[in-house]
Amino acid sequence: MIELVKKKELEDRTRQSALELLLTLAECAPGMVRKVQDYTTTIVPVALEMMTELDDDEDWYTTDDLDEGDNDANYVIGEHAMDRMARALGGKAMLPVSFVYIPQMLANENWKARHAALFAVSAIGEGCVRIMEAELGKIINMVLPFLRDPHPRVRYAACNAIGQMSTDFAGPMQKNHHAVVLTNLIPVMDDAPFPRVRAHAAAALVNFCEAVEKGILEPYLDGIFDRLLSLLNTGTTYVQEQAITTIATVADSAEDRFVKYYSSIMPLLVNVLRQATNKEYRLLRGKAMECASLIALAVGKEVFAPHAQEFIQLLVQTQTSVTEADDPQVSYLLAAWARVCKVLGRDFVPYLDI
Repeated sequence: MIELVKKKELEDRTRQSALELLLTLAECAPGMVRKVQDYTTTIVPVALEMMTELDDDEDWYTTDDLDEGDNDANYVIGEHAMDRMARALGGKAMLPVSFVYIPQMLANENWKARHAALFAVSAIGEGCVRIMEAELGKIINMVLPFLRDPHPRVRYAACNAIGQMSTDFAGPMQKNHHAVVLTNLIPVMDDAPFPRVRAHAAAALVNFCEAVEKGILEPYLDGIFDRLLSLLNTGTTYVQEQAITTIATVADSAEDRFVKYYSSIMPLLVNVLRQATNKEYRLLRGKAMECASLIALAVGKEVFAPHAQEFIQLLVQTQTSVTEADDPQVSYLLAAWARVCKVLGRDFVPYLDI
């Protein structure tokens, strides 16, 4: 069966079906599979090799549609295989074999090998968390240099690894490694020629900040918000959406320490709600509502008060403009109303008749 997976001359579906059978066996009978001495040593390198089977398509750099349309591509199937094996068999079975190949691939001159290795680190973390946590510092230091890799897709993969590790190792990652992670990650948001890389760095920052203590973030806030404001002022919608999401998360984590940045950011969010009225901007508007209302919670009633009435009027306008059941603004709108009510307290009473 493994020989079928290896044969690149076969149709992708045939190879993937053979791999699926082997993975299903591991998931259904992990105890039995762990006793098969050469299971992981055979399948891991094959899965990693499949992860290198991707092209450097121009569409990757130019598309505004980030919904992955290649979920059945070999490199995606290989990544899923690493994830599924790690969760089924655990770190003792997967980690030693994986780290025979990952360092070699990171040293490879071919960007596809480095890209695959970094996505493999992302993929196995959840299943290998207990064992990897003991070596977390070494793994972070192994990944970070690739945030400055010559190839933009490798930089993207490194952002992905940092973001996923921030979730898988939430707590220890932020507490023990914040300095080295943030000082390396934040500058990637300046990667001007490649908006997709910049946006993914901002997305990784979301994962990191979701489990960070507010005191840890304070020394980095100037650098973070300088970059996020720059992203917000780009003309690329998905970059703006990500910038707004990241601002909301950082503001929520920073709490009262966000007051310093309020006057620079809140007017921009209000401006988005005022001007981005076309249908294709509905998600952007939803994220702006979410971000502004989370910021209001972070800074409190006194700071938010000067913008409260205008923001509420914009919420009302949005509410009256919603005509389709699947409008993505609806869920954001309901949550924004709840947050504004919480911030204003009794001062929200006059708006209850809206």
